[in-house]
Amino acid sequence: MLGGIEVMHMIRKGQMKCAGKYPSSASQQFYSLVS
Repeated sequence: MLGGIEVMHMIRKGQMKCAGKYPSSASQQFYSLVS
């Protein structure tokens, strides 16, 4: 649980870049990681 919160903060800060051509929203990146 705590790890997911840390990942979400990193995504919101823009520290994790998505590999796709179009950047997805923070929630989309988070859900793609947890699913």
